Amino acid sequence: MDSGPEGVFVLSLQAVKLLWESQSFLVQGCLSQSKPTVTISVPSIVKNGSEPIVLDCVYEFDKWNPLSPEEEGLVVKWYFKESLVYQWIAGSPPQAAGLFTNRLNPDFTISNEPAQKFRAIQIATPTSELSGDYSCFVGSFNAETTSAKKKMTVYVPETQMLLYAPRRSTTEIDRKFEVRCEAQGVYPEPNMTISSRESLDANDDVSVHIETTNVDGLYNIQAWIEMVDRGDSNPITFDCFLRIPDANYTVHKSIIYYPILTTTTTTTTTTTPPPPSYRTSPRTASNRTVRTHYLDPDLFRANF
Repeated sequence: MDSGPEGVFVLSLQAVKLLWESQSFLVQGCLSQSKPTVTISVPSIVKNGSEPIVLDCVYEFDKWNPLSPEEEGLVVKWYFKESLVYQWIAGSPPQAAGLFTNRLNPDFTISNEPAQKFRAIQIATPTSELSGDYSCFVGSFNAETTSAKKKMTVYVPETQMLLYAPRRSTTEIDRKFEVRCEAQGVYPEPNMTISSRESLDANDDVSVHIETTNVDGLYNIQAWIEMVDRGDSNPITFDCFLRIPDANYTVHKSIIYYPILTTTTTTTTTTTPPPPSYRTSPRTASNRTVRTHYLDPDLFRANF
């Protein structure tokens, strides 16, 4: 710095350059301290045991300073149900933790950019225990940490679903019957409805039951409808719907029930009067009615 006329100092070119660079660094530092914008890409619904899936954490800072991601201290963290399951510190290999240990592809990269390379995770085989909320946190030495959250449901379809009318004994006289629907091995918790397509009235004496049980994290559900056989020959169609609301999943089955038919057989027995030498008066004729119940051969035909 030189002293000019009347005490005016003149800055050398080198001093001006140093001052400009220092001010520029301060400005950039202020910009890099702003919050990064973070969005999260997580599939909402995934089938249990399906192909590998990617969960991506997309972030953008207003402006990076001249430092590298390592010098900036870039950190990306993934949380599952509030527990840390993945962490990447720029300059170090990513690490899986907790439930995600041995579940992620350690070599997966989403980008070639040093500041974006390991921001995403790839789950090799999604399973039902991985259903829940996922959060991604992004921060650095000079930027505030910010996050985004999204829910993923890994559903398990039924191992089997049956709709049937249990066979009854022909000796039953109460004329009640039931149609039963069952599904096993479902996740998350399902619901089930069973109904008749034909209109029913109070005289049909209908009752509906639903029961759900949890076995080792999977749900078994059954619904059955009980009613009195009308005694006519009109078939009744029943529908059963299995639904997993969280997965937008629905299965439908139907069955046609053929009622037990009742026939009345009338037999008349008449005795011819014997010759007078054996009997002096005729035997009185008598009528008796026999009610026979039988099962129609197509009683339990199902239409699936």
